[in-house]
Amino acid sequence: MKRFIIAALFLCIAGGALAEGVDVHVVVYLDPAIAGVTAAEFKVEGLPIGPCAVEAAWNTDLVIGDVSTGIALAFNPPVVPAGYLVHLGTLHVTCFEPIADEHLLCVRPTDDTGVLVIVDEQFVMHDAHGLAHRFNTEYLGWCECHNDPGSRNMPVFMLLADPQDTNSCGQDMPVETTASNPSAWSVIKALY
Repeated sequence: MKRFIIAALFLCIAGGALAEGVDVHVVVYLDPAIAGVTAAEFKVEGLPIGPCAVEAAWNTDLVIGDVSTGIALAFNPPVVPAGYLVHLGTLHVTCFEPIADEHLLCVRPTDDTGVLVIVDEQFVMHDAHGLAHRFNTEYLGWCECHNDPGSRNMPVFMLLADPQDTNSCGQDMPVETTASNPSAWSVIKALY
């Protein structure tokens, strides 16, 4: 019985240690005239919620909603851009089943209010444009959502693998290995 409990505990710990996943950073590219962000409202369409676990870590505690249908973030004090970029938060995505090549995430207007906006440091609302992030793609620098070019005279929401590289809008999505993988069982067998 003692060995069974130890093996079960190890299996839980090893399962967590094997979790790799990838980070997708949610950033906004601002016009130079905007000195900070006090709020943002958007959704991320196409999150692979069925075959994957998605954990959001926002740079504020003032959060209303869900990122897949519509989320509002508020910042007090306003977030000041590093250069022209404001980092809003990170989505950590861990897949337990393969997802399709060219899997597309897009920043879109929210389902309930229908807006895609930021609010600047003067509390002025600005319509925004949303870009894409692709998993398992050969087009790593192609950031547009379908044929939706938007306007370049507005703030732009971006989903980036590297929050400092505005061309990092694509990455490979590894599939999580679990203890059902024979190589993971060899560690457990070593307990006996």
